Amino acid sequence: MKKNEGITLIALIITIIILIILTAVTINNVIGTDLIGFATKAVENYTDVAKDEADKINELLNIYGEEKANPPELSDGMIPIKYDNENKTWVICTKDDPEWYNYTTEDKKWANVMLSDGKYKGETATAGTKVAENDLGSMFVWIPRYAYKILSGYGTAETGEIDVVFLNGTSDYYYDKEGNRQTAKREIDADVKEGGGYTNYVVHPVFRDGDAPGYEVKDSEGNVVKFGNGEWDEELPGFWVAKFPAGMQRNKITDTNGVLSPEVSNTSDIVVYSDHYYSSYRHDKIFKNALGQEISEANYMKEKLSYPVFKPLMYAYDLIGAGDEYILSKEVAEANNFYGLNASKTDSHLMKNSEWGAVVYLAYSQYGRDGEEANMNNYWIKSPVDQATERLVSITGIYKDGTSGDATTDISAMNAYYTEIGLKGSSTENITGVYDLNGCIWERTAAYIANGDNFIEENGGELFSITNNDENAYKNNSTKYITIYPFDSATCTYLNNFAAYKNKKSSSYGYGDAILEISSGSNAFSSWNMDYSIYSYTNAPFFLRGGREGDNYGAGLFACHGDWGTSWENHSFRVALVCE
Repeated sequence: MKKNEGITLIALIITIIILIILTAVTINNVIGTDLIGFATKAVENYTDVAKDEADKINELLNIYGEEKANPPELSDGMIPIKYDNENKTWVICTKDDPEWYNYTTEDKKWANVMLSDGKYKGETATAGTKVAENDLGSMFVWIPRYAYKILSGYGTAETGEIDVVFLNGTSDYYYDKEGNRQTAKREIDADVKEGGGYTNYVVHPVFRDGDAPGYEVKDSEGNVVKFGNGEWDEELPGFWVAKFPAGMQRNKITDTNGVLSPEVSNTSDIVVYSDHYYSSYRHDKIFKNALGQEISEANYMKEKLSYPVFKPLMYAYDLIGAGDEYILSKEVAEANNFYGLNASKTDSHLMKNSEWGAVVYLAYSQYGRDGEEANMNNYWIKSPVDQATERLVSITGIYKDGTSGDATTDISAMNAYYTEIGLKGSSTENITGVYDLNGCIWERTAAYIANGDNFIEENGGELFSITNNDENAYKNNSTKYITIYPFDSATCTYLNNFAAYKNKKSSSYGYGDAILEISSGSNAFSSWNMDYSIYSYTNAPFFLRGGREGDNYGAGLFACHGDWGTSWENHSFRVALVCE
């Protein structure tokens, strides 16, 4: 589409005000009036209006053009970074740098930022600065608003195909290959058959307003299911997702020009803690985390939670319960002194199933791996601070040459995320993508079944608030931060709970979360690529995604499993950010 080159009303007003300012310079010297102050105030008053109009015009006039993704939204503390392939280093750039991102099927270059918890701070970072690996801040990747179409394999274990179109602004519009404007649907075709695909593109629900009038989500029985697909409370142009699972501060392994060693390289770093203490612990064993904190019944309430970092080559942040993961995820935006974000401008939260689905669907589309699984992170090592228990821990951002395999403790067989083999562990098969979607460590999401299991109250904390047995909770109690799922109250097995969710499926409910659409049922390796499909059940009411290092074929982009929500050594989490 040709870009509109006309002038808007706001642009005309700003032009007139500028002329007033220029004229006022002379007049002010002559008559001593305050025309300059008046005009300056007028400019300030129009700034927000101009921005709002520009956003609307971008949607209406297709400024982004055919097949263009929404540009990333930035907030305080976010530092745009690009990768210099020639010098093998990250470089700070500006938001206008043409090399920052390019969401095309050829380049597949997704936008990256780092936060201010590394050497560089958002307000002082200088474009062109090369960033050493040890100086990186927590890394996040932009997921632009899109609509998707499952072309084949719907509702089966047979690996299918996913096609994606990017949407303009916060609209449902996209432009087809002929340059014609089309409108994506907000409901899936009701007559879609198992093994088949969708006729139309459907707006991924993670970008939708769950409160939008006229777009109520209803289950197969006609019940309104508010936020049932993991929507937000406004239409979103995109969101940021952590590039790696959560890691522990002061626990980066040694990397000598690509030769990896499990010895920690940053032992002199100062650890920064939250004001919150651990609220749950591992019942059957006494373990220490990578910082040496003992998360036991006798000691857990004495230990403060350390802030997570989302960086490569870190000991993963494990031994933490679901409720504590929620608290720390919210504090990423609130801990301005550490991450540099402003909570009034950025929301941070524990990743939802819908956000996991949005990431892996884009990763599996023509803008990512184009139907291929990412390489697996299958490395684990005996904890350096907990040798007596022989506890094994995971490392973020290292990969084997293959998409599956048994767990290994041989680090010489592993490859850093920036190497030729390591790049295959990315959602894009290049360094700009999201990593560790296949293996490394199970990742909890903000989702559960309200079956009244004791673990919900014990491990869930303030996020997982429905602690009684309530099979109707999925209708009324989901929020923009958490999704409650249907279950079978009579048996509560993973097979019957999956069937209960499937029976509630409708043309507007039960999509986007990479559960029903890409699996034949809850029976071991029944998701695409033979990934796990174990729905939440009796004493495992929480949800896990992605798989861990020892899950072989069961780990992968579409892996799902029930969980106790307790402080396991092979469970962690990931954070999503929304600019507001």
